[in-house]
Parts: sequence; structure tokens; C-alpha cells
Amino acid sequence: MKLGVIGYGNIARALVGGVVKSGYIEAGDIYISTLSVESVKEEIEAAGCNPLRSNQEVAQAADYLVLAVKPYQYESVIKEISPVLREQTVFISVAAGVTISMVSDWMGKACKIIRTMPNTPMQVGLGMTAITPNPLVESEEIDFVKGLFSSVGKSVVIDEDKMEAVIGACGSSPAFVYMMIEALADGAVLKGLPRNQAMELAAQAVKGAAEMVLETGRHPGVLKDQVCSPGGTTIEGVAVLEAAGFRTAVIEAVRKTVEKAEALKK
Repeated sequence: MKLGVIGYGNIARALVGGVVKSGYIEAGDIYISTLSVESVKEEIEAAGCNPLRSNQEVAQAADYLVLAVKPYQYESVIKEISPVLREQTVFISVAAGVTISMVSDWMGKACKIIRTMPNTPMQVGLGMTAITPNPLVESEEIDFVKGLFSSVGKSVVIDEDKMEAVIGACGSSPAFVYMMIEALADGAVLKGLPRNQAMELAAQAVKGAAEMVLETGRHPGVLKDQVCSPGGTTIEGVAVLEAAGFRTAVIEAVRKTVEKAEALKK
């Protein structure tokens, strides 16, 4: 099975690295093109993959083709590769705001298309990717793409009309969590903890809390209550967050993110 990747930014690097490390696809079966291929040629070859100068060459070689360029470049690149894209090749989008119908229109022909929404923690093997296929994609091909993204975290199949909500809850939300980690560390520094220790403690606490939700399957509110002793330290902090509208601010951030994602489709 041959994987083609057009573009070699953070998402593409993380995906290729995870796929190679897991052995899901042999490095020699991965073909990569980018505008600056000369600057990354040694890196690509060191990973055992094949750097190519031409997007069309990559498209012709691929059984599964990931387009990992900026969203504004999608139309021009798709129109460039459409004439050589084989009927059986599965095209994989990773761009926010680019719908399946947009890709289909730019292709100008029937094509197997899977729209995905990964997030940046895939760079450390802890990504979360939502996947939605068009009707031409067969079930075994969906499973293969799920496996592809599961090599850098987890993946789930959803309906396309839910994809913008995914961007708010998953695609953009790491930025919100980074802000929280930074704020937790700042608070600890304010009370005398060295910066490096404060950052490590805060980040590990957030990581552990997230894992508790996933592993136990319990509602976050239940887990929160387990930390809050009557008249204790934690409930004091929770009261401050409630008074400041913490949860309302997070909900509003997700809402605005989703509205922006919906606007990108127009």
C-alpha cells in the first residue's frame, strides 16, 4: 500500500513519523512532495521515504493521498493533481473549512474522498482525529485510514455535518488547554515555585486528569467532586473559577471557534 503526502508541515511530519514508527506502512512506500523539497530532502530520505519534486508524481504513485497544504492552497493543488489521480486512489483532506463537496467540485470528477480533522498532539502520538468519508469510499478503506491516524493517537468516524463542532472540541482546543497550563504554572510561580517545576507539575496534572476521564469513563463533574473536600482547598479554587465564569468562557470559545469554521466553508 503506497501513501502519498503533498506538503510537509507539522501535521504531515507527525503523521509520516507515526506511520513509519508503528510499521503501519513501510517507509519505502511513502512518497512526499513539497514546495521546498530540497530543504527537507535529507530529512525525508533519512526516514526512508521518497522525496519527489512533483505533486503529480506523488498523486500518480499513491493508493492513499494526504493533502497537507494550507487551506487556501487546496483548490489550486487539487486542480493540478486531478488529471492524474487514479479512480481507486483515496484522497484525504486535513484542512479546516474544506468540505467534501468543495474537494469534489475542484476535482471535477468522481473521487474517493475522506475529510479529516486531526490535532497537533499527534506530534507526540496523542492526537485525536475525526474522519468522514464520501459514499464512494469502501468500508475497508475507511478502516485503513482510521488505522493511519491511529498510529499517531486515536481516530473516530463521524458525520460531516458534525465536523465543525469537532474543530471546536478537538482541533482548536489544545490551544485553550495550553493557556490553562500556562496560567496554572503562573499561579504557582506567583506563590514561589520555580518556573520549570511549576510547568511540569501543571502539565502532568492536566495530562493525568484527561487520562482519568478516558480511562474511568466517569463524568468530569463526578471526578471534580472527588477532588473537592468539604471546606477544603480545591473547592475554594473552584468557587473562584465559577465566579469568574470559567466554564462559560470555555463554552463561548468553542462556540466562536465553530462559527468561524462554519464561515470558512462559504
